[in-house]
Amino acid sequence: MKCYLREYGRLKTFPVTYADGKRGSFVGSTFGEDDWRIHALLVDTGHRRLVQASEIECVADEPPELRLRCSAGALPATARLPGKRLDTERLLGCALLSPDGFAGKVADLLVNIGNWKIKFFVVDCDERSVLLHVAWTTRLDLVSRRITVDVPAGALHSAPWYGGVEVLTPGYEDIVSRHYTQRDFHS
Repeated sequence: MKCYLREYGRLKTFPVTYADGKRGSFVGSTFGEDDWRIHALLVDTGHRRLVQASEIECVADEPPELRLRCSAGALPATARLPGKRLDTERLLGCALLSPDGFAGKVADLLVNIGNWKIKFFVVDCDERSVLLHVAWTTRLDLVSRRITVDVPAGALHSAPWYGGVEVLTPGYEDIVSRHYTQRDFHS
């Protein structure tokens, strides 16, 4: 079964190829606070352009590449998209706060490349990485770089270890989901 989740940090290393063959670099993105969907990518071809995520035709792993449907004359970086959009980069490094205090830091994000929704935080805690679904977020404060979640720190620290997208199977996602829905972990 093909995995549609990709690490945001790895996606940012993929070159971007426009329909007209022009190439660029993926330098950032914006997401919707209400739906956790990446709505636009910031692509640098010498000039920065904001490209709607709906223009992504394909994500290829070998060789790594983001292929776009549009030509390099996409929306200028100053174009406004509807709704409140936040800088995805600001999520990285945020402190994750649980009801009982500091739980870890956001090291990366797992993005569903089928719908461009951010699905999981990759959290560094206790010198290892674990996953936490973004649905557990109760407050997002990118100014102070804090994300409050409704999961006790102990649940994060005892979560199944995350070793990269290679471990992401439906069975692994079920194990992670069951871990956080156990009664003794609800706050």
